[in-house]
Amino acid sequence: QNFNTAMAYWGQQQLPERVRIRLIEMGGDLGTKFFEIVNTDLKAAVDAHESVNVRSIVGSLKWRYDVQQTGVQRALDYANEEVASREASTTDYVRNVVLYAGAAVLGLLVLTLLLSALVRRSIVRPIRLLAAQAKSVATKDLPDVVQTVQDLPADTPVPHLASFDLGTRDELADLGASFNSVQDAAVDLAAEQAMARRIVSENLVN
Repeated sequence: QNFNTAMAYWGQQQLPERVRIRLIEMGGDLGTKFFEIVNTDLKAAVDAHESVNVRSIVGSLKWRYDVQQTGVQRALDYANEEVASREASTTDYVRNVVLYAGAAVLGLLVLTLLLSALVRRSIVRPIRLLAAQAKSVATKDLPDVVQTVQDLPADTPVPHLASFDLGTRDELADLGASFNSVQDAAVDLAAEQAMARRIVSENLVN
């Protein structure tokens, strides 16, 4: 019964033709006949203690056994090849998955670094520009304009400092606008002080 079950299982598999012929078509019939002889003739001869008949039956079974074993060996070779092939395929698949996953992680890391650099540049560059303009206004531009305003004749247009322009539309732009208001107020105050001094001087002269 186990033999018939095994033959039925292998008969449903996609076997190469050489394996199917030896294992199923030839080996199946021979195997069935083999077990029939064992269950009938051999058991009867053993039970009857007919040693000569037992040797004769065993000798007649040998070639059937050899044919069946050849089919089994071919099936084993085929199975081993399939296992090796599938293991290699699985190894290649896992290697490809690891490779693609590593490439994806590396690409994501590079993209993250680029985005970080762009964000840093978009934030740091306007801050540095604002700091440089504020330092220039505090140390050179504003004192020069104040001195110019003090030396201007009456009814001369008051010069103005260059506006803070950071090229952004965020909170730093609002801060630059605040600096513009402060430096405009400082220039206006210097102009008013210069005008007041001229008025006082004229009054003293009068």
